[in-house]
Amino acid sequence: MKVIKKEDLNLPPAPAQAPQIDWGEDFKAWDVEKQNRYLKRLCSALNHAADNIQNERNRALEACHEMKEVAEQADKSTDIQKDIVKRAITGFNAEKQELIRRIQELETENRDLSIQNKSLNTRIKKYED
Repeated sequence: MKVIKKEDLNLPPAPAQAPQIDWGEDFKAWDVEKQNRYLKRLCSALNHAADNIQNERNRALEACHEMKEVAEQADKSTDIQKDIVKRAITGFNAEKQELIRRIQELETENRDLSIQNKSLNTRIKKYED
C-alpha cells in the first residue's frame, strides 16, 4: 500500500493570519476613553448585525420547513387524487366492458331473431301461396 504524503495532495496553503485592522490616524489620535466608546458601539452594531443575520436564517429555515410540509402534503394529495382517478377509470372500463359484452349478446340475439324472422317469413309465404 502506497503512503500518500501531504505534499503530494497539492493542497492550497494554510490560511494566513487575519490581517491587522488599520484603524487610521483619526482613531489613533483619540484618547483611550473615546476609542473604548467607539469599539463598544462597533461591537454592539456587529452583535446587532449578527443577531439580524441569525433571525433571518431562522425565518428562512422555518419557511423551508413549512414549504417541505406543504410539498409533502401536496404529494399525499396527489397520490389520493391519482388513486381516485385510477378507481374511476377502472370502474368506467369495467362498465364499458360490460356494455360491450351486452351489445355483443344483443347483436347475437338480433342475428338469431333475424334468422328466425326470415324463416317465419318464408313459412308464411309458403302458407299464403
